Amino acid sequence: MVILDTNILIDALRRKNGETFLEEILKTIPREDMAISVVSIQELYQGKSVTESERRNHVTRRIY
Repeated sequence: MVILDTNILIDALRRKNGETFLEEILKTIPREDMAISVVSIQELYQGKSVTESERRNHVTRRIY
């Protein structure tokens, strides 16, 4: 089980070009072996980095 930290998710939300670390992780670890803590989810929804709901939904779809 891998618990993704908030900064990994924020990188995926902010980066527009190039492969993110999250995308690298997704190549080697099955989605069912990944998790996001409720603390990270709260941080994402409270932070300014999720103002683009389409990008936020894209990242969460990749994980779930």
